[in-house]
Amino acid sequence: MPEDFSVGRTEEPLHLHSSSAYRSDTRALSSVRRISLTILIIGGLAFLVIAMLSLFSTSNPTSLQRYSLLLGSFAAILAAAVGYYFGTRSQATLDEQAVLSPGRLIPPRDQLAYTDLFAQALRQLGSERVVNRVGGIYLLELVGSANSVMVKVIGEVLSAFIRMHGANGSTLPGHQVRPDVQAAMVVLGRLRPGALDLRQADLRGLRLEALDFAGVDLSEANLEDARLDQARFVGANLASAILRNCSAVGADFSNALLQYADLSSANLAACNFSRALLTGARLTRSFAVEADFSGALLADADLTGTDLRGAQIETALLLPSDLGEADLNAGAPLPQIGDSNDGAVQHDGGGRAERRGPTGTGRSDE
Repeated sequence: MPEDFSVGRTEEPLHLHSSSAYRSDTRALSSVRRISLTILIIGGLAFLVIAMLSLFSTSNPTSLQRYSLLLGSFAAILAAAVGYYFGTRSQATLDEQAVLSPGRLIPPRDQLAYTDLFAQALRQLGSERVVNRVGGIYLLELVGSANSVMVKVIGEVLSAFIRMHGANGSTLPGHQVRPDVQAAMVVLGRLRPGALDLRQADLRGLRLEALDFAGVDLSEANLEDARLDQARFVGANLASAILRNCSAVGADFSNALLQYADLSSANLAACNFSRALLTGARLTRSFAVEADFSGALLADADLTGTDLRGAQIETALLLPSDLGEADLNAGAPLPQIGDSNDGAVQHDGGGRAERRGPTGTGRSDE
């Protein structure tokens, strides 16, 4: 039976709440213990006082009155002791358990509890219902946020989940993004587990703004139409990745591997490509205004129609890139690499790039 990804169905959701319920229960149990302890102390003192008065009083109370007073004091002491015991025991149970109940998540306090939550999340990841899978993904984030030792393992689990569930595409009919793949990528970007294997992952159309994927292997991944604004891909491997039509305003690709990546028609405004490897990359018709290409290697890159106004390219290594119709108005002067009679790139005086070859002068797109 095919999976139902419809989020409009009336399904019983998985409740993943904060620790507010836990704190509320803890305060209630603390109040019970304090009241019980107070009654215990007062009852004990009353018992002693009544016993002393019974022994040394000059009056002559009846035996029934004496026994009634002593019995009442003893009952108060016993009730207070029982209340204090069960209050303490309930608090210990609350601290030790890590179980999901409707509307409440009890925070774990030991490694066994983390393991139980992790196992619960894995069971939900295997569910046929998308709402349970999404709940399991965010449960893994909760575990990773509370226990840094498990962050790497959680990262591996989620990356495998993305590779497996993204095999049939990250979008649904009508270009709707798959909620489970979206959630898994968001959690990975927030937990920042480091180097992960997301090769050939289908991440089309995902919203990954301001997330951190530093060091992640995204080679041959499909990020077409994705939202990557302010995201960090420092040192990431994006070789042969597809980033067509993506929006990556202010994204950080410094030291990233982008050989033969397709960034055509992408919005790369204010991106940081410093020291990035862009050999053979396609940036045709991309918008790279004020982008930083300092120290980047753009050999054999296709910059045809790229808007490079205000871009920092004075220290970039360009040759023999195709700069046909690249707009360099108000931009930094192109670096003069090599001998000017052997493939050096120069301006034509109108803000567009011109290549001078050994046989004469010609526009780079001819």
